[in-house]
Amino acid sequence: MKERSSNLEILRIVAMLIIIAHHYVVNSGIVQLYDYSNITANMIFLQFFGFGGKMAINIFVLISSYFMCQYKLTWKKVLKLYLEVKFYAIVIYIIFVITGYDVLSLRRIVRVLFNMIYGVNVSFMGSFLAFYMLIPFLNRMRKALKREMHLKLCGILLFIYTIISTFSIMNDTWNYIGWYVTLYFIASYIRIYPNKYTQSIKYGMILMAGSLVLIFASILCVDFVGYKIAGFEQPYYMVVDSNKLLALTCAMGFFLTFKNIKIRNNKYVNMVSASTFGIFLIHTQGRAMTRFLWQTVFDNCKYYDSKWLSLHAVLSVFCVFLVCMIIDMLRKRFLEKPIMNKLSKIESLNKECFAERKQN
Repeated sequence: MKERSSNLEILRIVAMLIIIAHHYVVNSGIVQLYDYSNITANMIFLQFFGFGGKMAINIFVLISSYFMCQYKLTWKKVLKLYLEVKFYAIVIYIIFVITGYDVLSLRRIVRVLFNMIYGVNVSFMGSFLAFYMLIPFLNRMRKALKREMHLKLCGILLFIYTIISTFSIMNDTWNYIGWYVTLYFIASYIRIYPNKYTQSIKYGMILMAGSLVLIFASILCVDFVGYKIAGFEQPYYMVVDSNKLLALTCAMGFFLTFKNIKIRNNKYVNMVSASTFGIFLIHTQGRAMTRFLWQTVFDNCKYYDSKWLSLHAVLSVFCVFLVCMIIDMLRKRFLEKPIMNKLSKIESLNKECFAERKQN
């Protein structure tokens, strides 16, 4: 089995920290305290600190697509992902019902049991699993495409999903699964047809730095307009969703930079990175988890006007990452590993029995 590339595994970790930082800001209620008639340093810090959630989702999908475009997706990989999603959804719901953070009702039970169906077009979890199951078909389609057609397809998809969405005043219609397919074709093109731009750290860093400057500048511009015009308050317009232009270019910059950094394989980095999806599932598990983390445990709003806001924000993000990582590692060690080993043994026995019958 080929070892994971630690450079992109480090990027997974960075992306997860960015996502948690985003949730620290947008899921805590602290944005309701923004006052555009009195813009403070803390307000600007929070806007900068929480800008990258959708951009980081793009990073995750790009990395997954980059690897999976040339690998066979097995039923065990799909099953492992599915069981992980269901485990956290059910266990966390039970814990929150017992502790009083969630209600016991038929409606909530149905949503927990079928959370991936309910969230297939509105949440990362459901849409990513649906996209994941499409990968074998996308791989066959990708193999049938010549280089020129592959590039044209990327251009058409980007025009539909990114250019129209970013610059049109009309309401665009799009969905996350279609967007992840777009990212798949971009990542697979980079993997299969390398060139001096995609193989260069320098170009990746230029794209990353340039995108970050434009994102921060756009946030400050919206703050200025919001200060002048009441009601104009959308600081994250250029990165408000994954398909926005700067959310894409910034993710591409991060991806190309880390892809081309030469880092020796590190089992500890890879072990932490392997838990990033679990970290995401744990800390985003419904409104009850949002209230528990950001309102009860960390009480983010309390620090809005505090001189300790930046320290509180950074420590909270690392604390969530560390605790969720430990939980997921324990799940892998005592639950996932034994189950998958048992399934592997059953699969081997079935293959042996089939081989014996074929010989007879």
